[in-house]
This record gives sequence, structure tokens and C-alpha cells, in this order.
Amino acid sequence: MIMKAYQDHHKAYTISFIYTFVPLLLLYLIQFQFQSFYDPKNHLSIHLILETYSVFISFIIFVFGWKAFGHNPPTTLLFVPFVFLAVGYFDFMHTITYSGMPPLFVESSINKTAWFWVVARAIEAISLAILFFYDEKTVRNLNRKLILLGTLIFLALLTVLIYTFGPQAPQLIIEGTGPTPFKNVLEYVFNGLHFLSFILVLRKLNHVKTDSNIYLIFAFVLLIIGGFQITLYQSVHDLVNIIGHVYKAIAYTFIYRAFFYSNLHLTFVHKEKAEKNLAATQGILESFFTHTPDSIALCDQNGNVVKVNKGFEKLTKLKSEQVLGTPLSKTFPLFEKELNVLIKEVLKGNRMIDYEIGAKPPSSIRVNFTIYPIYFDEYIQFAAIARDITEERVAKEKLKQVEEELKEMIQEHQGVFAKFKKIDDYFTITLCHGELLNDMGISSDIVGFTLYPGSCGHLGTTIYSNLQKAWEGNERTFEFERHTGIYAVTLKPILRNFEVQEIIGSCIDITKLKKTEDLLRKSEKLAVVGEMAAGIAHEIRNPLTTLKGFTQILGKDAQEREKQFVDLMLSELSRIELITNDFMILAKPQAIKYQEHDLRKIVNHVLTIIEPQAILNNIEIISRNTSVEEIPIICDENQLKQVFINLIKNAIESMPAGGQLDVSVELSHNGYVTINIKDTGCGIPEHVITRLGEPFYTLKEKGTGLGLMVSFRIIEAHKGKIEFSSKENAGTKVEIKLPLKSV
Repeated sequence: MIMKAYQDHHKAYTISFIYTFVPLLLLYLIQFQFQSFYDPKNHLSIHLILETYSVFISFIIFVFGWKAFGHNPPTTLLFVPFVFLAVGYFDFMHTITYSGMPPLFVESSINKTAWFWVVARAIEAISLAILFFYDEKTVRNLNRKLILLGTLIFLALLTVLIYTFGPQAPQLIIEGTGPTPFKNVLEYVFNGLHFLSFILVLRKLNHVKTDSNIYLIFAFVLLIIGGFQITLYQSVHDLVNIIGHVYKAIAYTFIYRAFFYSNLHLTFVHKEKAEKNLAATQGILESFFTHTPDSIALCDQNGNVVKVNKGFEKLTKLKSEQVLGTPLSKTFPLFEKELNVLIKEVLKGNRMIDYEIGAKPPSSIRVNFTIYPIYFDEYIQFAAIARDITEERVAKEKLKQVEEELKEMIQEHQGVFAKFKKIDDYFTITLCHGELLNDMGISSDIVGFTLYPGSCGHLGTTIYSNLQKAWEGNERTFEFERHTGIYAVTLKPILRNFEVQEIIGSCIDITKLKKTEDLLRKSEKLAVVGEMAAGIAHEIRNPLTTLKGFTQILGKDAQEREKQFVDLMLSELSRIELITNDFMILAKPQAIKYQEHDLRKIVNHVLTIIEPQAILNNIEIISRNTSVEEIPIICDENQLKQVFINLIKNAIESMPAGGQLDVSVELSHNGYVTINIKDTGCGIPEHVITRLGEPFYTLKEKGTGLGLMVSFRIIEAHKGKIEFSSKENAGTKVEIKLPLKSV
């Protein structure tokens, strides 16, 4: 890991090691020879050179940072140039007030120069520690001029304070003794801050290994070593003082390199890349200008053509030499007036985008113009892009006409016409029209709706599965039922290049067709039942008449004991005769004798007959009549009794464990009377109710389904109707409506 880091940044590590540890090694090996070589008389010159170098480095950091201010991210590192402006200034003041310097602007003083040194070190140590503590935190709304103004005011205030209160300030250096304890404490504090910065940068180096972080690490090492050197001299002319200044100068060099690589170097690299990108962009734009098929003309502030491309020459049939210096509007004589108006608006700073102009008849040429102002060249005031859209316009108009015709055809479609497209595993409705949508209770805004497995319940699953099969290339036809009716759907895949691209579907309402089919099926069954009933009744009636006649003769001569058997036989023969009469009702219409009867009496008579059977089955009969007066209707009494007996017996049979039977007669205001027969039995499944009345369809184990069919025929013959409503395990309600007026 360490070797890899060294290989990636070997140059930074090598320079840092050499400049940090080689001077230390030399001082350790030849310190006595160096002391004999060093002449204190040259101290002022050496000090001046080292401090001037440090000041120069500080100002260089400021100048480069000022130049790169707007090109760097807005982080806390943008304050570094202003920190070193302050450090460079106070190092400069330290240099010119140093003991032995000629009084150029100010008089030299050992205490003033020491305080300028301390202030410079304090600003440097505190500011760098704070900046690295916040680790390039983003700072918004930075204004470098305001920061510079604040820095200059800060420098002026500190300078005035040092000159004003310098004589009263604590003594920092005593010549012949060295730094005072107070100054040494300050130097140790600065070293502590440098050590804190060292730790912060070292932690950052563990995450981000860059040359700038490496230089900063060694810069703080040198500042710490130099700081300790500064506390060891007895006289300002001592060699150890000079060594401290040397380390400070080298450390500032490292800081400059770190700042250069992290900010300035990147700024110059970005600038170089930007210049290259600009050159590449210019090349691309020039290529686009030359080779684009659209007509492009660059014009000056007077509207005269300055430059045109090949597309312009092709559109206008004019060479570039012919149009240079010519007003743009003159190059399009068919649109000259309109172009002059557009150019005037553009010269006011407005943009005219996608402005379509058509030539006057008989010409059908249409051109689309986009004209906008440009400002990068003083000789070019606007650019005009033109495109011949004559063929495109004709094609659009034809397409629009076809679309309108198709839309009208779809809207007039009696059903629904729809298109589906598969995206991932979902089907999206891309088109949906038809008059049937409103009848089905579906919104016309269904376009864009997405179908997926499980959407819209069972119906959605059915549609999705059929769409999936159609997407595999198979035509699909299926039916579905809603509360609004029964519908048939056809799905046809549309193939392009042997791949399904979309599905076209149509839906029609087949409710009436289904009802017609059901009626036809019932009619066929009734016809079969009628023929069978006619045959059975005919074959039974002849022998039945003979049996009944001879039985009656036998009954006249029978003894009292035998007479009861004869009566029983006659009763059963009469019952057989009634059954044959029912068959004859099915076989052909009967001549029914309609007479006026009181419906209340008919119902009460039926309940009287049924009551013993109800009591035996533990069933309570509740009878209610809403009218105290007679309810006259025109009917065949026996047939109505047959219907009521049949329906009430069915209700009793549905309550084998007992229950309650509610029979009511209610007058309506619309000229009808309603008979309600309600039980608390097992109920009828919902899917069975629609088939009640069909011949041979029954839920009874030994039933034939003819009873209800006969009841339906009788009620229909009386111009009435029967309706069933039921809930399983809750009971059934039969509602019979008969007209009060004569039929």
C-alpha cells in the first residue's frame, strides 16, 4: 500500500524528503564547520534575502489565487490567497523594521519587528488550522473584492495598533538573552496549531492521496522544526535564527506548490482544455454551417448578406458571389415584403422562430424561417435559417385529411376501435374511439391507460391474457359480460418485418344477439315440448275416456264397501285428466274463458288449500292485503290458482326444516296489482334465476321444469309478468304483476 502510494506520487515525496531532511542531516554532520563559516556580519543580508523570498512567495500565492478565484469551486480554500496577503504584508513590515535596516518608511525597532513577526505567524497558524478543519466546506456568495477590502482594513488596523501601542507592548526579544518566555510560549502555541493542521492534512491524505496534500504535510513539518529553532537563539544574529528562517522559506515554497497543484494548476489545465474544446466546437460549428441541408445566411446590421452556406445556394439557386452584400430580402423575391418585416423585428433584439411564409398563388412554395440576432462579431447582426417545407406541408395536409377521415370512420363505428402497444410487460392503449364507450360506461380519456396482470379484476386479467396471445401473432376472439351488456372482442396483431408492432382490437355489443339466441333456443324447446305433449295427451285421452266411463258404470252397481274404491279410482282418473289438460296447454293455445274475479278470494282460496301442507312442514303463512275492497281482474280463475299453487308449493319445498311464508297482495298506482310470495328457504343461485321457466331445467331431483314453464305461459297470457329475486340461504321472493283492466 505504501509502495503504491509512493509510485503514484514519487516526485512529490522525493522533493519533500530532500528539502526537509537533507538540511537537517547537513546541519547535524557539519554544524561546527558551518558555524565557523557563518559570519554574523552577514546576518542582515541573509535575513533580508530569506524574508524577501518568503514575502515574494506569499504575494505570488495571493496573485495566482486572485486570478483563479472565479475558476475554482466556492470553498473555504478561496480564503488562502487573502491569508497569505496578510502574512506577506506583515513579513514585509517585519523585514523593513528589522534591527539594522535603514529607515526607509519607518524607524527600525527590535520590539516592532518582533511583533510584526508574531502577528504574521499568528495569522498563518490560526487561519490554516481553521481552513483545514473545515476541509474545503462550500461557501456561497463570495465576493473577492469585498474580501480584499476587509483584508486591507484588517491590515491597516493591526499596523496602527502595533505602531501606537508597540512601546507599551510586552517585550518579545532581549538582545544577548534571546526570546522572552512570553514569545516562546507564543511560538509553542503556533507550533501546536501547525501540528493540528498537520494531523488534519494527514487524515485527509489517508482518504485522498494527492501531491498537494503531500506538500502540505512536509510544509507543516518544516514550520514546526523552524518554529522550535526560533526559540533557541540568544542573539538575533545567531545561526539558529537563520536556520529557522530557512525552514520557514522552504515551508512556504511547499505551501505554494500545494496551492498551485490544488487550484492554480487545475485552473490552467481547465483553461487549456477549454481552449481546445472551443477550437473543436468552432470546427464542429463550421462543419455544421457548411454541410447542413438547411439554408443559413449571416447578415450585417443593414440586413446585407455576409456569408451563406451550400444549403442557401441550393434553396435560392444563387451562388454565394452573387448574394454577398445584397439585402437578404432580395434573395427571396417571393417573400421580400414579409422578410423585411421580420428583419426589422430581429434588429430590435427579437427572435423569429419557425415563422412560416407561403408564396402567393399560383405558386405553392412554402418556406420556414428562423431569424435571430447574434453579437459575437460586430459585422454580423443576425442569422437567418430557411427550409423549404412545401413537400412536407403537402404531406402533412394529406396525412391530416387521412387522419380526419379515419377518425370520422372510427367515431361512426357502432362498437369500439382500439390500438394496443406492448412496453416491457405492460400493454398501453394508444388509441380508443367508438360510440359504444358511453354505453359501456367507459371514459373517453382511456388513451394512455396501462394494462398489466391483475389490473381491473377478472375482466382485466382476461383482456391481458388475450392481448398476450395476440402479441405472439395469434388472432383472438372472446366474449365478456359487464353490467351494461354482453360484448364480443376481436384482437388482430399488426406485423412489420415479421415482428408484432401493435394490436388492433374491435368490440361490439352482442347483448340483443344473445337474447335472440336464448329466445330461439327456448322456442325450439317449447316446440319440442308441445309436440311431445300433444302426442302424449292424444294417446292418453282415448283410453282415459274409456276407463272413466266404465268405472262410472261400475260405480252405479258397486256395493257400499266397493264404492269407496271406485270413487278413489275416479279421483285419480280426474287427476290424470288434469295432467293431460296441462300438456294440451303446452301443445297449443287453449280457449281460455276470461271472467271478472276478485283476486283476494282467489289467493285466500289457494292459501286455504295449501295451509294443511304448510302446517305439516312447520311453516307459518302470513297473508297481507293492502286493500279492504275487492280487487277485480279479468282472468281464468283455475289457471291463476294453478300458478299460485305451483309457486307456493315450490316455496314450501325450499323450507324442509320449516320457516315463514309471506303472501301479500298490493295495489299499484299504474293500473297493476302485485302478488308477492316470499319465503325463508334455501334460495336460488344467481346464475340459475335467468334460466327459470326453461323447459326441463329444474333444481329438483325428480322435477321436469314444466311447472314453472306453464306458470310463465299463463301469466304472459294474462298480460302480466313474473320476476324472481333470491339470495342463497336467505330466501326467495316471487313478484307477479297483473293488470287491473280488461285484457
